[in-house]
Amino acid sequence: MMAYNQYKPGRFNNYLIAGNLCNAFAIGEIGDEDDFFLVGVEPEYETNYPLLTGNLFDSKGNLLCRLARNALVLNPGNCTKVFSDRVGFELYDADKRLVFKLQTRFESGLNKSNKDEQMLVATITGNFYDKSGAVIFKANGGEADESVEPDAKAVYGYADGFGLVKNIKNEDMDFVTFVLATRGRVHLFTTGMVDGQEFPIDGRAIVNAEIQNCTIHVKTGEFIIRNSHLNGNKFVFYDQAENMRQFLMLLNGQEQSQKEKMDRPLRMN
Repeated sequence: MMAYNQYKPGRFNNYLIAGNLCNAFAIGEIGDEDDFFLVGVEPEYETNYPLLTGNLFDSKGNLLCRLARNALVLNPGNCTKVFSDRVGFELYDADKRLVFKLQTRFESGLNKSNKDEQMLVATITGNFYDKSGAVIFKANGGEADESVEPDAKAVYGYADGFGLVKNIKNEDMDFVTFVLATRGRVHLFTTGMVDGQEFPIDGRAIVNAEIQNCTIHVKTGEFIIRNSHLNGNKFVFYDQAENMRQFLMLLNGQEQSQKEKMDRPLRMN
């Protein structure tokens, strides 16, 4: 059995990334919607499925797709996902070439407090490129030759703080915390001026930003806004967000009706 570095390992579910056993990880230009990043977080409580989020590029620097908690939310490369029988899945490009494979296996002897206890360890196989076509993460199923570029930004392990942090500035750590603490629900970073655009807001941390004259699309309501202003925008709601909008309108209507009744003068017959 290989000896692994351990950073905040979970009791039941972990990743093995470039020799690091950890409950969560983040690699690349985390939160940049125009460059590569890959985030893995612990499964939700009712499942053992690892959750991956990030932007994936081909060897020419073309964006293939964006994953958000395993779901294909942006797919210019017409990628397809095939579920496997080892608690994972495979992702293929439009030409049926493997982009990456995620699979899990049981391992024992890794829990320092209980050597006999088994845990699920997720591994990844595939080459991960940035927008220039350079390989940032060469994944080989957790084998000894698996590697992440030394200059790449990376975090291994997150639980009440970080395990190992590499090449990330202190001022960027709040956003990385958002990403890992929300288990990938928030995964894009927006700051500065955004003017006159189609603007899907879900999954974003909007910090020190001015969003104006945009059409803002809301589906899940899973976003964070800090020290920002939204002016002159049009909002379009879908799915969960539309349900919540209708519910709030109903409540507001009931409150207004109740207020009108209370404001009516009392009449004596």
